[in-house]
Amino acid sequence: MNFTASTVGGETVSFNQQDNNTTYTAGNKISINGSNNSINHITSGVVAGTYGEASDQTPGFGDDFKVLSGTVDTYGHLTTITERNITIPTYSTVTQETAGLMSVIDKTRLDNIDSTLEGLKYEIIKQFGPELEVEPEPEPEPTEEPSEG
Repeated sequence: MNFTASTVGGETVSFNQQDNNTTYTAGNKISINGSNNSINHITSGVVAGTYGEASDQTPGFGDDFKVLSGTVDTYGHLTTITERNITIPTYSTVTQETAGLMSVIDKTRLDNIDSTLEGLKYEIIKQFGPELEVEPEPEPEPTEEPSEG
């Protein structure tokens, strides 16, 4: 008995079986056709082709890119595949109000803040007014060193 098995990609595998009393049973996604002595892998439902982006992407504001979404059955076969388009919001739609992002003006202010203690006091007084009293922290008590004796 001569069986021919065809696989994905057009590769053909052939083998000869000398025992005519052997029984073959097909598993999931495999078919056996005794009339033409063939074993075949049943198609998965996914159309052969190239999916997704051809190279790595670094999208910026307003750009889009594709990601794949698919379903795999319990035997590990990819049974569905879909390209999903992801669009990065544009500058005009990404705002403090719509997305909770910092405005350019606030970012500039943050970058220019003097982070020293005097600079922070100045910023607080500038923001809340001179009537805000900032009390200095008390000085730590000096510790006595043990006397030699």
